[in-house]
Amino acid sequence: MSWNCLAWTHARAPLFVPADRPDRLQKACASGADALIFDLEDAVAPASKNQARNNLPAMVQGAHAAGLPAWVRLNHDVLHLADDLRALVQAQADAFVWPKAEHPGLLDAIDEALNSLGAPRDLFAVALVEHPRMIGYERLMRLAVAPRVKALALGTEDFSAAMGAAPSPALLQAPAQAVIRAARAGDLLAYALPCSIALIEDHQAWQDGLQWARAQGGHGAMCIHPKQIAAVHASFQASAQEIEWAQGVLQMAQNHAGAAFRMDGQMVDTPVLERAKRLLRRI
Repeated sequence: MSWNCLAWTHARAPLFVPADRPDRLQKACASGADALIFDLEDAVAPASKNQARNNLPAMVQGAHAAGLPAWVRLNHDVLHLADDLRALVQAQADAFVWPKAEHPGLLDAIDEALNSLGAPRDLFAVALVEHPRMIGYERLMRLAVAPRVKALALGTEDFSAAMGAAPSPALLQAPAQAVIRAARAGDLLAYALPCSIALIEDHQAWQDGLQWARAQGGHGAMCIHPKQIAAVHASFQASAQEIEWAQGVLQMAQNHAGAAFRMDGQMVDTPVLERAKRLLRRI
């Protein structure tokens, strides 16, 4: 069974789960997340990498049994990468997160390796941008068109560390906006916030960051704790008023044969009609 429709159309709040902690799987499945990211990288100590890979088949199966897509964050370190790719394919995960995405050419090599391992073509990738050298339209677009990439994300903690500054809106708004714009230009999903992903208790700062990202065209937010999930859904899910507006636009458009028309004091032409269609596709 393919889970990719869920994985890419509706995953607003994917949740990281350390792959060496299968005891957290049940709680993660019940958290309200709409995808689980089994982490082989930062959340797993070097001595636990092999055990984390061995856990993947059962954890992916558990996610699927709960109706959730299963993603895997790989290690950027090439010493681990070959084993990670084998484990990814053997576990039949739906997508992978490629951290510290700085070299699109490496994604070509990963694609070739996955093909040789018999991975399906719809095993997609999230390119996680984590260094300031990648914040430029041309560099981001090279990532956007790399093999298998269906989403761009901003790694706020690594990016801030590379900048030598705290992860604040003042630092992160510009790179988050750059990532979202490149993703949208490539017709990809965008996960990019102007705040720390580690905000677990500061609910107002987290919600402010989510609202900003939604206003910029972002798709959702990766979460590291179940406490963050409800706010993501509330921020990125279309409101009843938005849905009513979009449905009204499409209904009235049927009577105007492609011509512009006026509705509730607003001129509706082709771009507005397309925005209404996109909103309804994301419900």
